[in-house]
Amino acid sequence: MSRRCDPAGKRRCDPAGKRRCDPAEKRRWGPALAGPFVVAALLNSSTALAHHGAASIYDMGKETTIKATVTEFVWTNPHVELGVSTGGGTKTELLLELGSPPNIRNRGWSSRTVKAGDVVTVTFHPGLRGAKIGVVMKLITADGKELSA
Repeated sequence: MSRRCDPAGKRRCDPAGKRRCDPAEKRRWGPALAGPFVVAALLNSSTALAHHGAASIYDMGKETTIKATVTEFVWTNPHVELGVSTGGGTKTELLLELGSPPNIRNRGWSSRTVKAGDVVTVTFHPGLRGAKIGVVMKLITADGKELSA
């Protein structure tokens, strides 16, 4: 016949009831693992906040639309990148960020949507303080196809 442990959970017994366990045995792993889990959770949340802090990099209250030539289109995680160059009197090169490949694929994009040399119209939130970066809102391809980012 097995003995039951006390209701307060201070002692655990083996199923046969032949020995009593040390009261600390039950808690042996709790405090030892709690610290690393808390540290991992804090580090993970700060990384997510830093990674997704678009308002600290881009002017989310401003939209810019330009007609530009694609210089590069990099289909990679964590974000797809689009390099563009504006022509005319002052040549400007920008590096624009899109979402992750799976997210923008759901919006009709593919790794072959644009290529270097294509002329596109792109609407984006520009970088703060004149930075030559931005986050794409939508793009119109040379053949007139409109894609949201």
